[in-house]
Amino acid sequence: MTPQKETEEALGLLFRQNPVPMWVYDRETLRFLAVNDAAVMAYGWSREEFLRMTILDIREPSEREQVRAAVTAPRQAYQISQNWRHVDAKGSERIVDVLSHLLVFAGRDAVLVTIWDVTDRVRVEEALRESEENHRHAIELSPQIAWVADEKGALITISPRWSRLLAMTEDEVLEMGRLSVVHPDDRAEVLRHWRRSLVSGEPVDLEARFRLADGEYRWFRSRATARRDAAGRIIRWYGMDEDIHDHRLALEALRESEEFARGVVESSVVCIKVLDLSGRLLFMNKAGETLMEIEDSSRLHGKDWLAALPAEMAAKARQAVEAARAGDAGNFTGFCPTVRGRPKWWDVIVSPVRNAAGAVVRLLVVSQDITERRQAEQQIAYLAYHDPLTGLPNRRLFQEDIKRLFAEKQDGQILALYYLDLDHFKGINDVLGHTAGDCLLQQVANRLGAGHGKGCKVYRLGGDEFALLQTGLTTAEEAAGTARHLLALLDEDYNLEGQLVAAGTSIGLALAPEHGETPESLIRNADIALYHAKSGGGAPSASSSGAWRRRPAASRC
Repeated sequence: MTPQKETEEALGLLFRQNPVPMWVYDRETLRFLAVNDAAVMAYGWSREEFLRMTILDIREPSEREQVRAAVTAPRQAYQISQNWRHVDAKGSERIVDVLSHLLVFAGRDAVLVTIWDVTDRVRVEEALRESEENHRHAIELSPQIAWVADEKGALITISPRWSRLLAMTEDEVLEMGRLSVVHPDDRAEVLRHWRRSLVSGEPVDLEARFRLADGEYRWFRSRATARRDAAGRIIRWYGMDEDIHDHRLALEALRESEEFARGVVESSVVCIKVLDLSGRLLFMNKAGETLMEIEDSSRLHGKDWLAALPAEMAAKARQAVEAARAGDAGNFTGFCPTVRGRPKWWDVIVSPVRNAAGAVVRLLVVSQDITERRQAEQQIAYLAYHDPLTGLPNRRLFQEDIKRLFAEKQDGQILALYYLDLDHFKGINDVLGHTAGDCLLQQVANRLGAGHGKGCKVYRLGGDEFALLQTGLTTAEEAAGTARHLLALLDEDYNLEGQLVAAGTSIGLALAPEHGETPESLIRNADIALYHAKSGGGAPSASSSGAWRRRPAASRC
């Protein structure tokens, strides 16, 4: 074997057994002329398949014209091409670097190609570039300001946004640091917090005001975490500053609003309670504690409000609560004593409390103490129907009662109306005075109230005139017996300021339906009977209204 032959054999062996893919292709036809084992293994085609293919078959269709032009272009004996894109037998893309040499193979102009698969490396580089781009864009676009500091807290790098906010270059910002732009009132707290974290390695989380380019201060929240080496030593601080100025102002405004609302609630003179939707007490103001005589309402928190109310008021309150749960306001008036038993009347409004979405989430109960007002109303109502001197029902209530009794009277029942007056009231009043006259009227009222017959109701119609309505009678004689009893009762002496006085009494009696089938006719006939009595009449007949008069004896001192 000649030296040339040995060299060719050695080169062939190097080609075939080289662990790096290699092939030879024809520059004119671009057909593969030779392929080594490594190329067959790497690309997945057999050697026979390779030798029926051209180098265009392993390229993307969009790149084939570029390949054809590159092959036919004038070139040096060898050249390096990077990041060519090949396709293997499975259709997978491979990124390769190529070293090509011009040579003559089997008498043809050819190219020897050596392939290095750099797919993984390129993919890693691309992923790294993508990650870096993502990180850069995230930092640039993020409203938060990222920064890195060394183990001592000195800035190493910071987001460009911070430089724009301070109107400085990044170098100026790094040289100046962050502490110099902290508000003077916040600086000591920031330093204390940072020094503690630098020693302990604890995360940083603080709020402070920073001065920006326009000279104004804005609130930022600064958070940072330490990174340690394998030995546990701090080597970096990674931080983030968040602009919380608007949020902070909103919180302060909210606190002021809440304090104002609480001040309004606590200064209110009415009882204000907040319930959950189940009716359990969540809050009661100080006025409510005072009105209900509660020492500490917090002990009642979580308790059912309705369960603490009297049964009658609880029924009304339950309806109001249901209305408030449904979104409407409920209102009622009820009686509920304080915890110490003091009687009180309340006017209560139960209203829904809604959240931002409009859903009912709480119930507001506003209770006003109306005890005095109710007592005044009751007194006014009482005076409207009662005589203030004697306490007897007055003419107004008499008119209403007689109409009602006529409406309720059944067939066969008798209603008796007695009209009474004092024969010498004016004389007693003139001689002994109005005080004695008032005392006389009060004593007459007391005797009538205590001594009238069964089914009687006594009225003072005015002056010295009184009336009685009696139901449940079956005969006229029963009414006459009552009249005689009243005369005897009123015949006893009266003690007027130490003087014993006898006052004459006249009575007129009318029965319904015999002497009147309407209230008006009965009243008219009773009045006529009284007139006859005062004129000296006598005992009535069974068919007429009655008139009686008791002559007084001489006044006794």
